[in-house]
Amino acid sequence: MATQTNAAELETMLSQLASDEGRAQVIRNLAGKTPIPRKHIKNAITTYQKIGQPDEAVELARASGMTSTAVELCVALGEPAKAARIAREAGDLAKSRELYAQAVQYRAGKGEYVRAAKIAAEAGMADEAVRLFETAVDAAAEQGAIETAIQIANDANMHRKAVDVYVDAGMLVEAAEYATEVGLDDLAEELCEGALAGLEADERFEEAAEVAQRAGLLDRAVRVYMDAEMYDEAAELAVELELDEVAIDAYIAAGKLDDAAEIAKEARLYDKAVEIKEKEGDLRGAAMMAEKGGMAAKAVQLYREAGMINIAAEVARKNKLTEEAIELMAAAGTDDAAAELKRLEEKKRAARERMDTLEKEGRFKEAAAAAREAGLHDKARFYRELHNNLEKQAEEAAQGVAVSAAAAEQEEEEDTSEVAPKRRRRRRSSTSRVRRRFSR
Repeated sequence: MATQTNAAELETMLSQLASDEGRAQVIRNLAGKTPIPRKHIKNAITTYQKIGQPDEAVELARASGMTSTAVELCVALGEPAKAARIAREAGDLAKSRELYAQAVQYRAGKGEYVRAAKIAAEAGMADEAVRLFETAVDAAAEQGAIETAIQIANDANMHRKAVDVYVDAGMLVEAAEYATEVGLDDLAEELCEGALAGLEADERFEEAAEVAQRAGLLDRAVRVYMDAEMYDEAAELAVELELDEVAIDAYIAAGKLDDAAEIAKEARLYDKAVEIKEKEGDLRGAAMMAEKGGMAAKAVQLYREAGMINIAAEVARKNKLTEEAIELMAAAGTDDAAAELKRLEEKKRAARERMDTLEKEGRFKEAAAAAREAGLHDKARFYRELHNNLEKQAEEAAQGVAVSAAAAEQEEEEDTSEVAPKRRRRRRSSTSRVRRRFSR
């Protein structure tokens, strides 16, 4: 309650103002800051109502601690949700729940389903909020406002509901794209297949391929063209999407083997390149691809079939296909080269046998030399490192023995040096006794 002094000062201040509006503004500014007689608050609230400023009346009631009045004013204004918030802030939870329920019913009754759903969510009425959002989406869709329905569902994070709206409207492409955007990948693929089936049935192949690309189904986009036997388009799209193997298959289907081989070569798919060159009848080209791809035996075979015996022999020799190299050299009429290669191979075989024997005998240094002679350089390196490690361990062991012997010798010397002074002391004692005896 206001003190007499404050009340008097306030009365004086208000009496000097000529308008109710001015007096209401004073009360509004002082509310919550200084004690004000209740009659002045009520008069100010009435004034705000009369001059069409009901929100100011509500705020004045709240600031003055007149919660019930503020709630009544909000309800009268058709703002039960605001009334509920005021009651909740004032700690009247029972009243707040009652008012929230009224607010939800009030907005839903007016067809304002989105507002009703948001109020329900604010009040913690989750199930009711979901139901009202679904009702809002369905209402918009029934009115043909598809984008509005989608927007409502999306804002409410009801992505599956949004997809259903598109599907019900026969917009499978849009449904698939939306599902992709929100991460419903499995559903997106399913919807995309449905959309593609419709487009392909209408022979709208380019549009179908574009849809598949937008949905991230790149292989499927190419397959649209392949299924339509539009192989050039399939190949071009596959190249653009860097789907090398698919591009190769498309070019082969289109009969463009040179293009297929070039893609295979650039992508280092040498087995494919070999296959394509063989189909073309280009055995030399196939052999070169096999050689680049490290398929030595295949390269030798193809060079032989191409009649390029000397090259086949050289490839066989370089890749240690010795028996075949000897045979090819002989077939090429280079008997001396074949004989020399055979002699070298015999020498290497003998070296390998000698290496095996030396290993069994533990003569690893000599085994390394034999391995090197046999052309087994990794094996030679292994034997050499093994020999060096064994030598090092033997040396360290010998050093350990020498150190132990020196330590034992030093210890013996120290023991001897401790005994000698005692003996000298005993000899001096005996001599002294003899001297004393003769002196008597």
